[in-house]
Amino acid sequence: MLPSVVPSYYFGKRLSDSVTVTSVPVGWNNAGPQDAGNFEQLSRFKELNPNVEIGFALGGWTLSDEFSTAFTTQAGRDQFTSDVVDIFKTYEFFSVVDFDWEYPGGGGDAGNASSANDGAHFALVLEQLRTELDALESQTGGNYEVSIAPAGGSEKLAYLNPAWIDPYFDFYNLMTYDFPEGWENQPGHKAALTGPANTYTV
Repeated sequence: MLPSVVPSYYFGKRLSDSVTVTSVPVGWNNAGPQDAGNFEQLSRFKELNPNVEIGFALGGWTLSDEFSTAFTTQAGRDQFTSDVVDIFKTYEFFSVVDFDWEYPGGGGDAGNASSANDGAHFALVLEQLRTELDALESQTGGNYEVSIAPAGGSEKLAYLNPAWIDPYFDFYNLMTYDFPEGWENQPGHKAALTGPANTYTV
């Protein structure tokens, strides 16, 4: 089983140009069957705002269970990268894929598959995906970006191995929050920017 596409979208504003649109988003009160669905509305939003980047996120806390398994074999990597490319081909308003694998090497939700080789396998996936997206760019004239939402803790980054994967990412969305939580015996800042060495709080 391959990781599922999480229905999560985000937007990034680019420099605007003039544009002619043939449709615009509609409100709840005057929507018809032809207007139904988030993807239809995202398509119209992109038509209205062609310089806004719309991305889809893969994984998350509850849907990262099969990344490790899927990326272990070449067949799994082939299927995964092919599926991501197909999403870009099918839904042309998407221009970014974001990886939210929680987490390579383990430490995520109970039952998630994990391996000490996750970082190496992830690098292979990203290298292959970048090659396939470059080929798609040549076909469509589009620009497809790859991002990641990595954890901020050093123990999570150790298995991720940023040096291997960094060449394949266009930007990072670092998860610098939820450091202290209900599992701890003393309070702390949820997203401290500074503090004692080897801790996540002030």
